[in-house]
Amino acid sequence: DYATAAAKFKTLAEKGEDAKTRAIGWSGFGVVELTCERYDSARLAFMRAVKLDPRNPEARYNLGSIYRDHFQYPEIALEQFEVYVRLEQDDAKRLKTVQRTFIPDLRDAIQRAAAERAPQRDSATSASAIQKAEAAVKKNQLRTARSEYDRALKADPLSYPAAYGLAQMWEKTDKTISGRRHALENYRLACALKPGAIKLYLTTGELAAKLDQHATAVSVYSRALASDPRNLTAIDGLIRALRKCGGESARSANEYQRYRDFLTPARKQ
Repeated sequence: DYATAAAKFKTLAEKGEDAKTRAIGWSGFGVVELTCERYDSARLAFMRAVKLDPRNPEARYNLGSIYRDHFQYPEIALEQFEVYVRLEQDDAKRLKTVQRTFIPDLRDAIQRAAAERAPQRDSATSASAIQKAEAAVKKNQLRTARSEYDRALKADPLSYPAAYGLAQMWEKTDKTISGRRHALENYRLACALKPGAIKLYLTTGELAAKLDQHATAVSVYSRALASDPRNLTAIDGLIRALRKCGGESARSANEYQRYRDFLTPARKQ
């Protein structure tokens, strides 16, 4: 009886006597929502639980699972599972599975994805081209810099400085729709190469929204929120992008708006 279970957990989450108890309620509610494949609602429930009680192992475990299996954020999933291992009791049945299977598998998947993206890398040529690009920027020779960053990225497709620099140069040298799309493409690549760069994600999401690529904006802002669950800029950007997408996405925006309200409760008069 999922409806009854969800209602009881939500009552505990909203009316529990202390933060730890409310976190247990939100975590239980998240499990019900996850079972019913309501992934955004489940994610937000676990995020609420972690905010109320950062040492709640159940919420950490389920965040790791949902980021691995549904949202496909392997780096964030790995981070949540590693926190779970530090918090869980030694006799917990699933602890060894996480330690021996989930964490090694995620590390291997991340390494394989990087190897597939760039089977061959010429780091020396890339570094040399980046130096020339940086020198050109100082001289305000931005098109030359763009060319050198492009050469650096082709030499080493896993170079974050090359991808980020190329994105910036496209944005500064070509204000056409085509140029801004090139900038967005390289910003997204830079995001993939440096998953923890929140400011970069916010820049990328904003550009995607300006280009009316709202699904891309949703993807980017959602990933930023995974890295920093209290980042109001990421939440606001995600809400706007979801509403622009319409349909079921617009309904999901309401879930994220309630989460934002949870983070910033109205002051009592």
